[in-house]
Amino acid sequence: MAISKTIKQVLEEGTRFLASKGKENARLEAEKLIAFGLGLSRVDIYLNFSKPLADNELQGLREHFKARAKGVPLQYIIGEVQFRYQNLKVNEHVLIPRPETELIIDLALKALKPGSRVLELGSGCGCIALAIAKEAQVKVYAVDISSHAIKVAEENALLNNTTDVKFFQSNWFEKISGKYDLIVSNPPYVSLSEYNDLPVEIKEHEPKQAVTDEADGLKCLKEIIGEAPKYLKDEGTIVLEIGFEQKDNVNKLLQKAGFKSISFEKDLAGKTRFAIACG
Repeated sequence: MAISKTIKQVLEEGTRFLASKGKENARLEAEKLIAFGLGLSRVDIYLNFSKPLADNELQGLREHFKARAKGVPLQYIIGEVQFRYQNLKVNEHVLIPRPETELIIDLALKALKPGSRVLELGSGCGCIALAIAKEAQVKVYAVDISSHAIKVAEENALLNNTTDVKFFQSNWFEKISGKYDLIVSNPPYVSLSEYNDLPVEIKEHEPKQAVTDEADGLKCLKEIIGEAPKYLKDEGTIVLEIGFEQKDNVNKLLQKAGFKSISFEKDLAGKTRFAIACG
């Protein structure tokens, strides 16, 4: 009779397997995959190191490790990601929130006052809208062109007990009315040529329309910036995440749209990644 493998053995073997496939954080990823597959916390893994695993448990873990080795993002396999103070569901219909995008929340919060109305364009899984609503205690209206993304965002609102965000499907400003104190967006700003050079993990698994505009990287930014003044209140603010080489072009677009107070902020790597402008 075959002796079942223990959690410790699977962790060690899984770590070696992922490392052989070029995964830089192989140990951490192995821990997360095992914790997810067994319904445990990462601490519980170590508290149950010697526990033998059933055949069905081993098979399930093998499938998770194989998927990760093939490039399926860890977040899609386990179905969730931590962003700011939130635990969010994610799947192949939404872009995986990046740590640097958390900085856009700080910039947005600086522009808000009690009672402010906020519009987010391109909400994806809802990470930005939900964070702003919860931390600033304001009403946020958030749109995305994808009905699948809207469904994920609404699930995340329930998961995080946030009721001050209204999600609805719209192609940018197509179904928007009224005026807002703040417009915030992390639009597709990767050019098609840049997209073709991205890692396979992104190109084969994350939604293309959330990454690239399939043009020069400025197509969506032009539309958003050009239309934004119609939907901003007097002294309203727009906050955008942009590509680190787009500062000059975005500055010109904002000036052309009539914005007078324009500034840019860098990410933690020292690259210019955010544009802030007031009317």
